[in-house]
Amino acid sequence: MTDKQNGGREHKKLWGYSESFSFVFGLIIAGFLIEAFTSGKTIIPEWPVNIFIIIGYVVLTAVFYYVVKGKTVKWLVSIPSAIAAVSAMTFLVLMMGFIPQDDVAGQFTTKIGLTHITRSWPYLLVALFLLTVLTFSIYKRLTKPVTLKKVAYLLNHGGLWIVIVSASLGTADLKRLNMYLEEGGTQQVAVDAAKNQYRVPFEITLHDFVMDEYPPKIAIYSNITGELLKTKKDLNPVSIEDNLETSIGKWEIEVLEYYPDAIPAENGYKASEQRGAAPAALISATNADKNISRKEWVTCGSAWVQSQRLPLSRAFTLVMLTPSPERYASEITILTPDGEEKDITLEVNKPFGYGSWKIYQSGYDSRLGKYSELSILELVYDPWLEVVYTGIFMLIFGSLYLMLFGKKK
Repeated sequence: MTDKQNGGREHKKLWGYSESFSFVFGLIIAGFLIEAFTSGKTIIPEWPVNIFIIIGYVVLTAVFYYVVKGKTVKWLVSIPSAIAAVSAMTFLVLMMGFIPQDDVAGQFTTKIGLTHITRSWPYLLVALFLLTVLTFSIYKRLTKPVTLKKVAYLLNHGGLWIVIVSASLGTADLKRLNMYLEEGGTQQVAVDAAKNQYRVPFEITLHDFVMDEYPPKIAIYSNITGELLKTKKDLNPVSIEDNLETSIGKWEIEVLEYYPDAIPAENGYKASEQRGAAPAALISATNADKNISRKEWVTCGSAWVQSQRLPLSRAFTLVMLTPSPERYASEITILTPDGEEKDITLEVNKPFGYGSWKIYQSGYDSRLGKYSELSILELVYDPWLEVVYTGIFMLIFGSLYLMLFGKKK
């Protein structure tokens, strides 16, 4: 018997697509069962334990590949195992998109890990399998002569390896904290979702919280259904402006007077800049079909000013809606451990980065709105983020080379 015939028979004994997909399906089912019986208590080690686990894993897989070898290694570096591993991971990622990732006590999807997939046993087992396939594929390429295509392959697979490892084992070091700051106050303590306190390595002082608002809107509600009046072409609600004339359904609306900031006065409302002032408008509403005419001051109110509506009929009421925030920001100073002070205007979607920390403008006292003296900041600590970025860039460079200079068929 020739070596070629021997190798062919040995190749046929390796698992193919059906066995590979059956294996990953078994991994997912086993993960769901473990999740159900352990109440989802997956323990992911923090630094520095996780880095020692990574080193140990690399050493163990290297010994297994170069010393033990065997059919299992040949199967792990085969195309069927790679496709099965990627397909299983893609399936779990798609599940994350379809199922809300919010744990609800007693819910079946929570019990089997579907509401916290990245922290579940199915994800952990599939990620470990995919990681092993990648690791052995990298070892296989390391034994071949160095070429540019080989370097691109290693960048591609090595980048994905880094992303999976850092995104999995790095989650234990990720912290999302909230810091509550009063104007004029300084804080160095933040809390997590469970109200556990953490002392962060810098101090933050809030000098001022500012908010710009969109003009308020007026709307006609149904007193029967509690919903907006349905119209075919008219806007409902509609933004207020001086001398506004518009129609909502069969009602002709006219804004006779409007103050962005006002307080109650003897004959209605007057403009005021004092704390607690609210937008107010004198509105005329007319329904010619039913010969109804109404005129009254309307305000959405504030924590200091009571809201006021305009009853149009037994069926409908005109109201002013609370203005939506256009922009809100915190004027803060960050004092670093080395004594350096950084003056920053922190806005929504414009975070400030300090080392492995990201500081976001998160919220405020919604009851007080633009008069809030409380600012809520979100502090995110992710020391593995730079590692993830490194893996992503490796993936990009490796993929670009293979697309531009790889074999074109």
